[in-house]
Parts: sequence; C-alpha cells; structure tokens
Amino acid sequence: MLIPMLCKRTTIATSLFVFINAAFLLQGETSLENSELYLPENTGYTVGFCMFSDLDLSPENIHLKQSIPMLLKEDLESLEKHVVSVLQEKAYQKNILLDRIRTLNRQLIDLQKTKDAILFENVMESKKKAALEETEKKIGDIIKKIGEIKETDPAGITIPEELRIQIKSGEGAGLLLDPPSYSALQYTKTHGIDFLVYGHVEEIFGYLFISISAFDRLLEEKVFDYDITLSPEEVYPALDDIKRELSLLILGREWAGLVVIPDPPTGFVYVNDEFAGIGKTEVNYLKPGKAEVRVTHQDYFEEKKEVNLVAFEESECVVSLTRIASGNVFIDSIPEGANVYVNSVWRGITPLAVERSLHLLRIVIKKDDFDEISFHIGESGEASINVELTKSEISGERRQELKRDKFYTALGYFFVSIPFPVFFKGLADDYGDIRDYRASSGTDEYKRASIMQDAFLISHYGTLVVTGALFINLFVNLIDYIGAADRPIG
Repeated sequence: MLIPMLCKRTTIATSLFVFINAAFLLQGETSLENSELYLPENTGYTVGFCMFSDLDLSPENIHLKQSIPMLLKEDLESLEKHVVSVLQEKAYQKNILLDRIRTLNRQLIDLQKTKDAILFENVMESKKKAALEETEKKIGDIIKKIGEIKETDPAGITIPEELRIQIKSGEGAGLLLDPPSYSALQYTKTHGIDFLVYGHVEEIFGYLFISISAFDRLLEEKVFDYDITLSPEEVYPALDDIKRELSLLILGREWAGLVVIPDPPTGFVYVNDEFAGIGKTEVNYLKPGKAEVRVTHQDYFEEKKEVNLVAFEESECVVSLTRIASGNVFIDSIPEGANVYVNSVWRGITPLAVERSLHLLRIVIKKDDFDEISFHIGESGEASINVELTKSEISGERRQELKRDKFYTALGYFFVSIPFPVFFKGLADDYGDIRDYRASSGTDEYKRASIMQDAFLISHYGTLVVTGALFINLFVNLIDYIGAADRPIG
C-alpha cells in the first residue's frame, strides 16, 4: 500500500516539475521577438603566442623555442586596436547569424524535450492539452524566427571599424600558450583566439631551420608563413622583419614610429592628445599621416608641432619650449657660503640668484655648525632675501651621528616587524585549510577554524599596517641622514 502511494506522489511531483520548467521556458521565449543581431560591445581581437615546437635542438639552443615567441610577444603586446578588414567584417556578420541560429536550435531542442515529457505525464487532459498547445506555439515561433534569420542580409549587421587588441596568456614559460597539437582552426576555436602565432625550430648540422606561422580564425586560413635557415647568431636580427609583417596583420593597417625629444628634458609629451611619456619618448605603431605633438612643462609655455609620419619609418621631432619669465630672487646669508637647495636639489652657495617659478619652490639654507633654515618663494614677492643663520648647539659631525643612529634604529624596527604579517598570514591559511578540507560544514571544528582564521587575518592586516608605517618612518630617517651628511668636508 505504501509503495503505490509513494509512486503516486512521485508522479505528481515530477509532473509539477515538468510544468514549472515548461512555464519558465515559455516565459523566457518572449524575448526572442525583440532580439537584435549585433557584435557585443566588449568583443576584442584576441591574439595568442605559442611556445614553438622543436626538434634536435642542442642544449645551448633549446631556449630558442621560448625566447623567439617571447620576443615577438613582448614587442607586439603594445598594439592597441585592430582595424577590421572587409573580409573579416563579412566573417563576423556571418558568424553572428550562425550563433543566433545555434542558440535558437538549442532552445528548440529544450522545448521539444518539454513537449515529449508532457505527453507521457499522468495529468489532467485539459492541463496537458493547454501546455501542449502553448509549447507548439512557441516551437512555431522559434521556427519562424530561424527562417527570418536565414533570410536576413548579413551586410545589414553593423561591425565596429576597430576592435581593442587583447593578448591571451598561457600558463607556460613567459605566459606563452602551449603549441597546437591539432589543427590551428580547431585550436583557435577551442581557446577563443582570433589571431594565433606559432612556429617550429629545428637544428640541422649546426644551422637552425625556423618556421613561423600565423592563423586567422575569422578567415579560417593561414595568413602568414615564414621559413628561414640561418646560424644561431643571425636569429635575433632576423626577427625585425617578422615583427613588421606580424604587426601589419595584427593591426590591420600600416604603422609608423615617432621619437619626441623635448627641451627641457623633463617636459610632458602628448601625441594626438594622448599622454605618451616624460622626456625623450618613443611611440610606435601610430597611423601614418599627420600627427600632433604637444609638450608641456610647468615653467614653460606649451608648444605644439605637426609631424607627417611615413609608413614603416621612424620620425624624430624636437620640441623646444620657451621659459616663462618670472624673474630672480637674490638669496644671501649671514655668514655667507651656505648651501642653497631648491626643492631638495643643490643649486649653489650664498650669495646666489634663484630663478622664480610659477609654482612654490621650497628653499633650504644649510651650513655646517649652523641650524638649517627653510622657506618658500613663488612667482612674486621680495626681490632679495637675507637670512641670518643661528649657531647650532651641536656640531655638524655630531648631528650626522645622531641622524645615523636614528636611521639604523628605524631600520632595525622595520626588519624586526617583517616576519609578523608573514607569520599571521601563514596561520590564517593553515586554519583556512582545516576549515575547507578537514572540517565538515556546521561542525564545532569548522566554526573554531573560521574564528581562528578571521582572528589571524585581522592580525595579519594589523601588523602589515605597522610594517608599512615603520617603512615610511625608515624612509623619513634616511632622508634626514642624507641631509645631515650632505655638507662640506674639512
């Protein structure tokens, strides 16, 4: 008697489960009518570099299977955007349609399974009929949608002109991907790579045979194939031409290089309104044609220049700025011969003329056996400043010794503090392992391990803060020690 009752309850529960699933499926299908065909905004152009396969390499050349692809990767990973070609655009449009059809087919299979389950369930005929009719309607809607997509003109799907380049890293040496052991097409599809660089290096009678290839997943074809035989000494110089060809394919366009040399050498360099660097700056892979170079400095007038970049050539641009006239401040001291530091940089001894700046400058006056004096000057103020130094109660040598002792004390405290955050982190990890692998969830052992892990984590972060504070204290004392030691000898 008990068994039939259990079976009946199981049948009812299963029926409810099937109808709930059907309801979710039917509810989810309402979005099909409003679906759009497009390339997701976060889609990038993924580039992968594989470790080379090798054959008969001698011990002194075995590194080449890693170093060659690593050099290619390091030089080309600065590429930013890929220009989508006409053929790639058509491939993207075609794949979007195919992906949408595959998604609809999977939903169609799920609905068909639901329909089959409803047919064999022991439920009221009226409910079964209603569910079947609704499922049939949704199946018909999906079939209709698939037909519409098949009739859609792929050219109507908008594809971005440029895609951000993403370098896919592996887990091997230098984060290189493992070499493909099957077809490049299947490898790129499996790993989600759009452009794959791979190769082979083989040693024959002391010479190296190197083969480098690149495969485009969208075009489903090998787009680069380079074979060369040379001596080990000729390998690295030969990579320049390979980099040029690969960069052209990865970028999808021609490129040019630019070297900007600012005067003063600490000027901020901008190329096409994007920050490029400070001082002498090299920028690669720019679009050929006109480029705007802008250099700024807080004490100079901004300067702009237009440069005409030639494809596959490196141009040089020298930008000289004109200093903003702010006048001088004459600084003297009693007694004379004191050292003058401007923003911690030694400028000379008093009497001395210091050029003003548009920004505040910190002036420090130092003389052995006298207390140092500091003050600030700006773009306006007194034309001359005369400071009277006070004889120090301790000598310069004694002051240096005191600063040295404080520095070494701070150094000792810092080193003593280092083991504590490491020790507490190790204990926290140990209790975390006990909680995750040895204790069962909800048991007293699990709760104790969780409490101890939290306690040791708090101790870890607390001691880490103390270590950081002691490091800052060490740095401050080092600056004071250097300052005390920076004085005339004799």
